[in-house]
Amino acid sequence: MPEPLKNLLHEALVGDMADRIAGNAPTFDKSRFVTLATEGLTALELMDRSALIRDALFATLPGDFREAAAMLKASLPAAGRPGLTGWMLLPVNQFIAARGPDHFDLGLALLKALTPHFTAEYGIRPFIHRDQQRALAIISGWVDDPDQHVRRLASEGTRPRLPWAMRLPQLVKNPAPILPILTALMDDPEELCAPLRGQQPERRRQGPPGPGRRLHRQSYRRRFIQTSLAAETRLAHASEERPRAGARQFRLRRGRFARMRTAAPEC
Repeated sequence: MPEPLKNLLHEALVGDMADRIAGNAPTFDKSRFVTLATEGLTALELMDRSALIRDALFATLPGDFREAAAMLKASLPAAGRPGLTGWMLLPVNQFIAARGPDHFDLGLALLKALTPHFTAEYGIRPFIHRDQQRALAIISGWVDDPDQHVRRLASEGTRPRLPWAMRLPQLVKNPAPILPILTALMDDPEELCAPLRGQQPERRRQGPPGPGRRLHRQSYRRRFIQTSLAAETRLAHASEERPRAGARQFRLRRGRFARMRTAAPEC
């Protein structure tokens, strides 16, 4: 029987978190953190465990987000030195998502530094929701970052709908603002960064791989993104303009489009 997902966050991991933060921030009260973060932990599911650890960070990191951010950044792995990594960073994501938007640029910079060691796809969404134009202006600058994980964050973190994450209602209604980000990553040399990769099912490839097929795949993806974003926008506007008479037709069309988008083949 597979290990329950909730066990990715456990008491030993909390102890490791405490050691790694305290190793870079001597004022951090690691014993209090461990006590708060493990009280009742085993009875909780994954996201509730993460929220408990996040609350322990609220209680033990400095109230000034700038000081807390400096402590967390110093606790990330660097130059062969161990640090916060993997599932330890899920509650850190939640901490930044809650406290970071009031320190907008600093919070996004911390998430950018964090993402090579776990993911920040969930942490950046409150920033986009708070101030979409400002957030996208910063995130757009990440498409040329040398780290492929940062580039991936630019495409995945800005998806209007992301599994297990808050929706971005403005982008659901009008996804056009993220088109420059997705288009910029179409030719990314790392397949990890290519938009829509996670939405395309695996298909058996025919013939030997080569640059011609790669260019065809990139061209296809570019056209697919442009077409699907335009369709999303038209359907959203149609639902507002004809909320009753066109409601059924809108739902049917949107359902077909969603299935088409999810099943887009990898050429």
